[in-house]
Amino acid sequence: MAAPTFQVATSLGGAGTSTADFDVPTGVVAGSFVMIYLFEDPNNAVTPSSGFTEATGSPVTNSSATKPHRLHVYWKRATTTESGVYSFTVNATGLDWRQGWAVRYDGVIATGSPFDFTTTNLSDTAASPLPAVSGTTLGSDRLVVYAGSTYDGRTITEPSGFTARGTNTVAISDKTQTGAGSTGSVAATYAGGNTSSTVWMAALKGVGAGSVDTTKFFFMS
Repeated sequence: MAAPTFQVATSLGGAGTSTADFDVPTGVVAGSFVMIYLFEDPNNAVTPSSGFTEATGSPVTNSSATKPHRLHVYWKRATTTESGVYSFTVNATGLDWRQGWAVRYDGVIATGSPFDFTTTNLSDTAASPLPAVSGTTLGSDRLVVYAGSTYDGRTITEPSGFTARGTNTVAISDKTQTGAGSTGSVAATYAGGNTSSTVWMAALKGVGAGSVDTTKFFFMS
C-alpha cells in the first residue's frame, strides 16, 4: 500500500459574494478524490456543490466578537470525468467574503471514510503560531493534510515537515506519515500580531487501507 499523493490545487480568489465557484482541478476522472477548503466570513450557512460531503469536524467555527469566520472542508469521490466549476452557495441572502482551494489527491481509499482521524482547533485573539493540533494514524502510509486560516489573511508558513500546497486566506499543506502512530504537535506560523484563526487536520487513507485478507493468515493450535 502507498500513501495518497497531492496532485493539483486550484485557488478561489477572495470576494464578497453569495457564491464560491471553484475551478475543477485538472485531471479529475472517475475515482479521483477531491477536497474543498473554504474560508467564509461572517459565519453563514454553506450549501455544497453536488456530490460533496462535509468532513468530520467541519466547519471549524470561530465566534470571535470582532473577527468571526468559519473554515469548511468538503470531500467527494468523482464518478466521471469532471470539468468546469464546483459551485457552492455561501449565503443565499447576502454577501460573504470567501476564499479557498479545490484539491485533487490520488490513491485515496475508494470506499468508506477516507480519514483515519480528523482534528480541529481555533483561537480568538492569539498571536502566532496557529493553535496546535495532533492526531494518531491507525495504519501505515497516510497522507496528513493540514488547513489553517486567519480572519485577516495573514501570510501563513506551513508546519515543520509539511509541504506547502497553496496560501491565500486558507493555507494548505501535507505530509506523508509512513508508520502508524502520533503525528506529534503540528502548528503553522503566521506573520503579524493577534488575530482569530482556525485549524483543521486529517489523515487520508490509501488504497487498501482497512482491509484484511484472511487467506494470508495461518493458525496453529
